[in-house]
Amino acid sequence: MSELLSYEGVTSVFLESTLRQPSLRGGDISDEAQWLTRAARGEYTDRGFGFWDFLLSSAVDASAPTRIALWKRAIKHEDQTDDLEEVDTVGFIRQLSNAAFYDLDSRRIVSLTSQVRVDGKDTELHLPMLDFALAASSHNDAVAVEMLDELGLSGNLYRSGRSYHYFGATPVPTTVMTSTLARAQLLGPLVDHRWISHQLINNRCALRISTDTTRHTQAHVLVATTLDAVN
Repeated sequence: MSELLSYEGVTSVFLESTLRQPSLRGGDISDEAQWLTRAARGEYTDRGFGFWDFLLSSAVDASAPTRIALWKRAIKHEDQTDDLEEVDTVGFIRQLSNAAFYDLDSRRIVSLTSQVRVDGKDTELHLPMLDFALAASSHNDAVAVEMLDELGLSGNLYRSGRSYHYFGATPVPTTVMTSTLARAQLLGPLVDHRWISHQLINNRCALRISTDTTRHTQAHVLVATTLDAVN
């Protein structure tokens, strides 16, 4: 990842530290919501994506109170602005080398955001990012690379555990980042379209770089680097 940050003279990055919220189980809403949520989680386990898609589709036929309560959960958005920390690139790379973001508490998540400062640039710039919904496999390694190629994106593709994270190589203006996210959203459910919606609301992206002791135990593994990113 360090090679991306030096590619275009990035002088500092912004890290986001958050606590992962408990997974939706539905029991606090109604027995009906709990049953629907359990079925949606089974669907997600089988397919590797689509938990909310399946849940909201199923909830159409649920009782109005359950249906509306699930809609409220679906559109809830947490603003993480207060959790941002600016770190100079040299210090961030040192933290990566020292495994500072590995084996955190079970619910603690540290993410690299798209916001960067670039030497000699006064405008707000972002590194393009994408969160895939493809299950990680040798076949899907190639599929994810093909998708990035079709979107015209250069940078690094990593296995993030069960799926993939993409970190772009070239900082772009906010408008370009927004356009990139919107175009990638058309490839849902192969990309995480709900993740994209939250990034568009924030006007920036954030992808996990940490590991923890329970859910995200595997460090990111580089799958591919585009030629543009290493020239």
